[in-house]
Amino acid sequence: MELTKRDLNILAAIEKWGVMGLGQIDGVFFRTELPEPERIRLFFNDLRREDHWGGAYKRLSALAGAGLIRTWRPTNYWQVYLLTGRGHEQLKRHQLAVFNHPSRGVGEAYLRHEIAVCGVGLTLAELLGLKVQTARRTWDDLYRRGRIKRGFTKLRLPDLRIADAAGVAHQVEVELTSKSREHYRAMFTEGARQTFDGKVLYLTGWPTGVEHIVHLATTVQRTNVYAAGLAEFRTAPRQCRFIRRGSLESVQVFTIPPAGAPAEAAA
Repeated sequence: MELTKRDLNILAAIEKWGVMGLGQIDGVFFRTELPEPERIRLFFNDLRREDHWGGAYKRLSALAGAGLIRTWRPTNYWQVYLLTGRGHEQLKRHQLAVFNHPSRGVGEAYLRHEIAVCGVGLTLAELLGLKVQTARRTWDDLYRRGRIKRGFTKLRLPDLRIADAAGVAHQVEVELTSKSREHYRAMFTEGARQTFDGKVLYLTGWPTGVEHIVHLATTVQRTNVYAAGLAEFRTAPRQCRFIRRGSLESVQVFTIPPAGAPAEAAA
């Protein structure tokens, strides 16, 4: 099979994110001319039946037939795509591989979370022009620098890292459902989450998530934790406001001020 530049970029994207849905690949590489709300729908893999009739599905089927990617049909969810060893070898051959091996995949219980993280990352990168780093890339960087200890897993790292115009790194966490108070307190005080000067931006997927995160962060005196609703982010990412300690202090994600700047400066 003769690979095009777009084919290689698709393989590289699947390597980066670990797992991607049809809509996500379609929105990034095929139907880029769609209005922004439609592209965001695809970025979060909210599929319609007619989305399977386009060029993305046909090309992905060809790549799967060539053994470069594999399809996975989870229970009660659209099929998703993962990179194979053969596909990773193609990336190495073209000097496009970032990791030493393709992702080993994700458990079905975590799939929706990983797809949502990918959706947030694609929105930040493709529409807002931010540099986005995945948890796996963060883990790999720390490992190469000898900062990973035995038993340390990717789950203890932020879902995404982004950089603002001043080059300050900020962390993004995607939380689809609420977890225990002890879980969040541990996350707020985790050493790997404190070795930076930026903000921790939570996107929550349940009705009281913003208030819950802000309250718990306040109890442990973490002033750099902000929260916003995932639904609001998906509706209008450019206007989405991340709240800290109530509605009086907030920041827009695409104009994150340098660390230490007053929150009011972002209003």
